[in-house]
Amino acid sequence: MKNDFIISARSVRNEHTSEKIISQLRNFIDLINTRSECTDWEITYSEEDSLSLTVRNSLTEECMQSATRQLVINVLIGAQSGTATCLGAQWSDWLETLEHAIGIAQLSQPDPFHALPPEQYFSQPIPTLEICSPEEVSFQSLVNRAIDLEKIASGLQGHHQKGTRLQSDGASIGADFHWIVRANSKGLWAIIPSSSFAQSVSLLAHLDDYHESDGAYEYCRRFTDLKNIDTFALLAQDRVCGKIGKKKIPTGNYPVIFSPRCARGWIKHLCSALSGRSQYLKSTFLLDYCDKPILPQWVNISDNPHSPWGKSSYPIDSDGLVTRPHEFIVDGVVKEYLLSYYSALRLNRTPNALGDGLKNVHMTTNIESLNEIVKKYPQCIVVDGVMGNGVNLIQGSYSQGIEGFLYQNGEKIHPLQEVTIATTLLPFYQSLEYHANDAEGDSGFQIGSLAFPMMRVSSQ
Repeated sequence: MKNDFIISARSVRNEHTSEKIISQLRNFIDLINTRSECTDWEITYSEEDSLSLTVRNSLTEECMQSATRQLVINVLIGAQSGTATCLGAQWSDWLETLEHAIGIAQLSQPDPFHALPPEQYFSQPIPTLEICSPEEVSFQSLVNRAIDLEKIASGLQGHHQKGTRLQSDGASIGADFHWIVRANSKGLWAIIPSSSFAQSVSLLAHLDDYHESDGAYEYCRRFTDLKNIDTFALLAQDRVCGKIGKKKIPTGNYPVIFSPRCARGWIKHLCSALSGRSQYLKSTFLLDYCDKPILPQWVNISDNPHSPWGKSSYPIDSDGLVTRPHEFIVDGVVKEYLLSYYSALRLNRTPNALGDGLKNVHMTTNIESLNEIVKKYPQCIVVDGVMGNGVNLIQGSYSQGIEGFLYQNGEKIHPLQEVTIATTLLPFYQSLEYHANDAEGDSGFQIGSLAFPMMRVSSQ
C-alpha cells in the first residue's frame, strides 16, 4: 500500500457530503413537493465510510473498506405508504426511486395509522450531541492493534490451570463514520454525524480432552475509549479458560445470578414486552401493564439518549422526533411503553420519541459486585452465557441452555455442563433481589449482575 489509508469524520463530511449534496437534497425536496399525489413524504440520505479487518496468526486474513451512499424515500398517498431505496447520489437514480416509492404506495393497502407526526413535533431544535469522534484512523494502526491484541490474548498470562494451551481464532478491529440527513414534509431537517469503533478477539482453549471457545467484544463512539488491549485480552482469556473442567450438577431449584453480559438481556426482554408493537398486536405477557408493578419497589430504570459519547446516544428517533430522557420504571412500576408514532396512534397514546427503543439505560443498584452477591447464598449458579430461543414473550415463559458456574459459600467450584434454566417471567421479574454496580460498559444498556432467589435448573 503506497499511502496508508485513513478514514475520519472529515473524510465523510467534507469530501463526499459537500454543499453540492445538500443543495441536491434541497432541490430534490422541492421536486417532491410538486408531486400533488404525495400527501406527505420523508427521506433519509446517509453516507458511511467504514474500515474493518481481521487478523489470524499475525496475518491480515480479511480487510474491508466501504464507502456507501444511500437514499431512502417514503411517500404517503392518503393512508397508503410506499418506500424505495437507491444506492448512490445520482440525480437520475433519485428520480427513478421516487417513482418507485409512489408506485408502491399506489398499490399498497390503506392503513389509517400510516401518518407523519404533526408539525408541532418538529418545532423544537435538534440537540447537537457528542457522538462523532474527530479522530483519524489509519489502516496500519488498525492492523497493528489487531496483531498486538491477538498476540497478547493467545499468550497465557492469567492464573489458569497448568497445561492449558490457548489458540487464536482471530482478532478484529473496525472503524465506522456516518453522516445522515433526515427530512420530511412536516418540517424535519436534521444533519447528524456519528462514529463507532469496535474490537473483538476469539480464543480456543485446550486442556487434555477439554476444548472450549470464547472471547470478548466491545464498541464505543471514540477509538480512544476502547479498552486497553492488555485488559481486553485478559478478559477474553479468563472467559475461555474459565470454561475448562465442566461438570454436571443435580437438577433442582437454585438461586441464579446473571453476569453483566447476560443480565442486560433481561432488561431487553422487558423492553420488547413493553413495546408499542407488542401491545397493539396483543402479543405480550405484559399486555396493558402501564402503571402496574413489574419489578421490586427499589428498582428504577431510566434512559438518557443524550449522554456525551454514550454508546447509543442519538438526537432523534426513527420518526424524527427529538429524543429526551425517560423514567421507564419508577419504584418498580411501568411508566410508559416504547412507542413509535405508528404504535402511539394504534394505542391512542401520545408519542414519546421511543420509536427506536431505549438508548443509554441505567438501573438502580443495591450491591457493589457479583463477588458480593455470591456470598449471600450458600449455593448458587452464575450464568455467563445463554443458548437457544426459549424466551416466549407472548406466554411469559422462559427456558434456555446456559453456560456458567456453580458457587458455594462465595467460592467458584466448577463450570457447568449441559444445564437448562426455566421460569415463568412475570413472578421472576418481581422476585429480583440484587442488582450490582458492575456493568461492563460495553453496551448502551448499563446493567450489572442480576440475582434472583430461585430458578428451576435441569441438568441432563
